[in-house]
Amino acid sequence: MSPLEENQALISFKETLAQKNFQNCSTQILSLPFFDDFANNSNAYYPNCAKWQDNHAFINDNMAFSPPSIGTATLDGLDPSGRPYDKTADPNSAFPADTLTSQIIDLNGKTAANNIILSYFYQAQGFADRPESGDSLFIEFLDSSSTWQRIKAYDGISNAVSQLDTPRFMQDFVILDDNKYFHDSFQFRFRNLAAICGNNDHWHIDHVYLDENRSDTTAPVYYSDICYTSVPMSALKKYTAIPWRHFKSSLWNDTLRMRTFNHSSQSGTLDRTYTIEDTSDLGNYLMNVATPSFNYLPSPNIRDSYDTILSGAFGAFNPIGPTQLLSRYSIDNPTAFQGNPLFVNSDTAYRYTTLDNYFAYDDGTPEMRALLQGIGTQLAVQFETTVDDTLRGIYFHLPHYINRNAEDDFINVKVWVNNLQNEVFSRDILRLRYVGGFGGMYYVELADFAGITAPIALAANTTFYVGWQQASTVPVPVGVDRSIDRDDVTYVKVGGNAWQNTDINCAVMIRPLLSLEENPLLIPTESYENSTKISLNIFPNPSAGIFNLSCDACNAENNYSLDIYNSLGQKIISESLKNQLDLNIYPAGIYFIQLKDDKKVIDRQRIIKF
Repeated sequence: MSPLEENQALISFKETLAQKNFQNCSTQILSLPFFDDFANNSNAYYPNCAKWQDNHAFINDNMAFSPPSIGTATLDGLDPSGRPYDKTADPNSAFPADTLTSQIIDLNGKTAANNIILSYFYQAQGFADRPESGDSLFIEFLDSSSTWQRIKAYDGISNAVSQLDTPRFMQDFVILDDNKYFHDSFQFRFRNLAAICGNNDHWHIDHVYLDENRSDTTAPVYYSDICYTSVPMSALKKYTAIPWRHFKSSLWNDTLRMRTFNHSSQSGTLDRTYTIEDTSDLGNYLMNVATPSFNYLPSPNIRDSYDTILSGAFGAFNPIGPTQLLSRYSIDNPTAFQGNPLFVNSDTAYRYTTLDNYFAYDDGTPEMRALLQGIGTQLAVQFETTVDDTLRGIYFHLPHYINRNAEDDFINVKVWVNNLQNEVFSRDILRLRYVGGFGGMYYVELADFAGITAPIALAANTTFYVGWQQASTVPVPVGVDRSIDRDDVTYVKVGGNAWQNTDINCAVMIRPLLSLEENPLLIPTESYENSTKISLNIFPNPSAGIFNLSCDACNAENNYSLDIYNSLGQKIISESLKNQLDLNIYPAGIYFIQLKDDKKVIDRQRIIKF
């Protein structure tokens, strides 16, 4: 039985379990054309409310493999808060999961003669979890009687396909030629069936385009768009994040790798630029390179690549506190064959590299998970200091993926210094915890069973390793980033065997935190009990000294407090949440304000006093 013919009564029954009302966008009425390539999305990792009604899909730059453009909408088994739709559901059964529903599109008065076509790209798996047969993707239209009609369906990947083969994006289209769709409340939507107990069974959607007077009747469907298909590499050679005190110029990434694609049936030449800026000093370019003009062949063609070693010098950069580096690819002066403003979003690609108080190799998106099979198996990830510092804790990402609570199982947290034979810390029989949001990191402070802290002083230029040992029969999953391969710094030890590099082609989502402060600032996390994002409103910012504060989502019953840090990471103020913050007695500069309740850090922002 094909997915299109699947038992509708069974699906309708399952929907009472999985299809909850997570709509967070007010209804809007649109006219043609409709286009979204999800590039540089304006609503963070939720769909753009100007085009979509619900927030189930996860908008991201890195889960899909070789996408048509930067930015894809990913459908999986997690709800909009990043947790399972039903953590008790059978992981081997497919249930209705995510929905991506367009805003209302007025097609009143249109007919088949208008040649209205919906085209889109779709991909199963990507860098993430493989949807199996039965884990389907559907395209549905809302007809004039307000009934959803299933138009297209795609089944998951057959077991006969090798696990080593990653399906490519496919382009498909639907011609609107039935009068029941030409009404003033037309909508279309994408839906998937998945294992709804976790981050499973991924489908990726890109370049969704609905318009009239389109003459294409077979794929590929052309349009005047040249896209960046990947974000810039990290500005740092080895890491995606480092403690700011550890920056040195030898860490600059001097490799430039641009990926673009021409979706047009025409050819032409465009100029491109690569820049790096410090976000605390925008406009001061640390790198500004104009790449050679590139002649694009008509589509379909191979993807256009430009790889080089940067010959220009990086600008002087001496951070005085936490910041982010903004890397940007830009297409300059678009010409006629690429000049349609409808497609302008993917003319620029961004990447942020964090300088804070932790090291990271991952980009923050957990496509998959690592499992250590067998009690006693160990995994370690290597890092290196550049200045004297103190290791105070380790972040782990604990992902949802099966209908077992991984918080019930145990690991031993480990630290090694200089080499993997010199274990200096072990916190045994520890349970990790799920953290709200996408890619949430759980912090484990280096402490003993009694809670007494055990920080580890590390000299400059010291190699150290952080990791864990499987301590229970059921393996504890830890998130991995499959879009970055760091097998060269990732090691595994099974039983009495020697340590050896892994071959998982991933970056494990484990991050050591280093700080000279006894109470360092932590990455803000979201609570599952309250998935509403709580944040401070601060104005004016910058200010000469007085900052007004408000918090619309704060619960009056909670005890909120503020910690203020200077650019050296020193705490200068600790007080309850008030309507104003007075920094008049402090010198001009960058400060960091941290909002906390009784349990956790809720928000962290940068403020500037001039």
